Amino acid sequence: MTRLKGLIKRNRFRVVAVIGFMFLVIGVSIFGYSLYTIQEREQILNSADLTIEEIWRYEGSLRWWRSTYVKVFLPLTVIFVAFGVVGWISQPLLARLHRRSALEVFAENVKRASKENY
Repeated sequence: MTRLKGLIKRNRFRVVAVIGFMFLVIGVSIFGYSLYTIQEREQILNSADLTIEEIWRYEGSLRWWRSTYVKVFLPLTVIFVAFGVVGWISQPLLARLHRRSALEVFAENVKRASKENY
């Protein structure tokens, strides 16, 4: 556990970028799977060799998938993709801010050292 904490502390930017990428993959996967399932049900309903009971069953399934897509899967997709994009975009910005503050601290230390020595 201490090794994992040390890894996260040293490579914080990389860990957040990997987590952001995972969120992107999960969001796109949820979106793709739900669309695939809805299209599959629609294609099955368009086939001519279904009995009335099968048509009812597939219509009920298609109705459930469409309502669940709008209520659950689409919001989950948006949330996961948003977290992934924020994770990926924030890393270069935070790295630049971190570098800038480190350079400012370095410049202050150089000024202080030059005043003390001269």
